[in-house]
Amino acid sequence: MPSCSHMLSKPHFPRASSAQLPFLLGPYVDVFDDCGALLVLGCGSGSFLDSAGLRSIPCEGFEQDPRLAARARAKGHRIHPLGPEALQDFPSAFDGIYLGRSGDGLTAEDLPRLFALVSHALQKGGVFLLRRPKESLVRVRPQQLRAWAEKAGLGAIQIASVQGDKNDFFLYAEKKNGGSSSTLASPLALALAPADSLDARIDAKASPLENPMASLFDLECFERRKWSQCGEDGVLEAIFRKIGVTNRFFVEFGCGDGLQCNGANLIRQGWRGLMMDGIRPSPQNELPIQQEWISAESICPLFEKYGVPKRFDLLSIDIDGNDYWVWKALPHRPRVVVIEYNGNLPPHPNLTIPYDPDFRWNGSDHYGASLGALAKLGQQKGYQLVYCTQSGVNAFFVDEALLPEGPRPSLEEIYRPAHYFYRGIQHPHDPHAAWVEV
Repeated sequence: MPSCSHMLSKPHFPRASSAQLPFLLGPYVDVFDDCGALLVLGCGSGSFLDSAGLRSIPCEGFEQDPRLAARARAKGHRIHPLGPEALQDFPSAFDGIYLGRSGDGLTAEDLPRLFALVSHALQKGGVFLLRRPKESLVRVRPQQLRAWAEKAGLGAIQIASVQGDKNDFFLYAEKKNGGSSSTLASPLALALAPADSLDARIDAKASPLENPMASLFDLECFERRKWSQCGEDGVLEAIFRKIGVTNRFFVEFGCGDGLQCNGANLIRQGWRGLMMDGIRPSPQNELPIQQEWISAESICPLFEKYGVPKRFDLLSIDIDGNDYWVWKALPHRPRVVVIEYNGNLPPHPNLTIPYDPDFRWNGSDHYGASLGALAKLGQQKGYQLVYCTQSGVNAFFVDEALLPEGPRPSLEEIYRPAHYFYRGIQHPHDPHAAWVEV
């Protein structure tokens, strides 16, 4: 059994608060679940498009800032270098339009024109969702917003706020069947602020995918989902473009049925690999998934059973429980390790569940290990933490020998709290769970 420094009968760490969570997206994206052509105005670097992509919603964006547009294109999104005024050139082109906090600079004079442009570009029955700060209601009353939207041919209007979003309200509207674009007036400048902070290292003239990566700590713009749970596919591609590949061999355990895993995309790119999970794989599954129960005691014999080389390119661990202990038990030396961390926990103290080879996750926040615990273990094994996904699920480690000398961001800078499905979701707290500090 793995050793530990001491046991905590009850956790005494602070929960990652909702104030720490990234900008809430999921409830707003859910509005467009059945949308066949979604346009995001002022899409920035593509966070809303990312979340729409996870739901398989066909989407594209308008973004006038070339640096932000380049970051969104790097993730595979279709971006037009246009502002809202260009909607007049897209009659009835979309059945969903979203404008979020990039429109915070809109004035009361801008809004009637915006509603008219949106009505012009929406198909009949199409949906418009406007998200604005609640403080702006001091300047424009909901009754006035409703009147402008109705004048533009929009109906089914709702003005409310999302539970858990303390800062914003939304206006929901649908294009009436008899909607008209006759209210279009002369162009006016809509004051669109950048959707997020800019990275001065990004060349505005070319996609970041085509430019040399600034460092292996600069991976957010590369998140892309093909077969992975979130954006891990794109991050792995970016890492191996930077450090190269050797035997193109990977091991992944906790891959489920292979519908959402990190190895599926690699297999389709010609990699070889061992995939294992405790559930029986479907006979129709073409991926090389072996039914095996993973524990600290079984992992080395399993590697011997399937002939895993001592050195290989990628190890991916996601078993919703003993992740820390299994990685600790492995003497093998992959060049890159992707491991699930418990984003419901803050990065410190360094906590993990007590070792139990038969552990089953109960759906609470009692599973896995904090990012600090995994970072400390990685350091002991000669790995450097380089990135955590925006959803607060997976941490990426690279063999320290493959990194150039230079400054390293702190653990706190890399850490992201649980933000599942980009909805600010965290697992329910288990107040009786025991933890081990390592």
